[in-house]
Amino acid sequence: MNSLVLQFTNYVSGRMSRKDYWLFAIGMAVLAMIINSIGASRDKNPALDILPYYFCVTVLFIVMSARRLHDTNNNGWLALLHVIPCLGPLLLFFYMIQAGDVGENQYGPDPYDVIDQDI
Repeated sequence: MNSLVLQFTNYVSGRMSRKDYWLFAIGMAVLAMIINSIGASRDKNPALDILPYYFCVTVLFIVMSARRLHDTNNNGWLALLHVIPCLGPLLLFFYMIQAGDVGENQYGPDPYDVIDQDI
């Protein structure tokens, strides 16, 4: 059990750049449209088909939002605002469009510095 918690903690820790976050968000939105169109073309209730997908996407968005919040030197627990209808995602939107901290902060190195070091 400790191993599972440690792996999840490693996945949530660190920082994510604005570009990476918004590419992830756009990719998930496109995938949602594709799944919705496939589900709508079937005769039975499409909501039951896509419910597991939406659960997984919600968990992924919370994790990725926590990493994005780390880039702006904010606590990752703010990502739980996703579960508050209407107001939560609107508040998070303003955090997600902020520029990240330049250089290292308490959550790790600057994502852009890591990219430059790899080249």
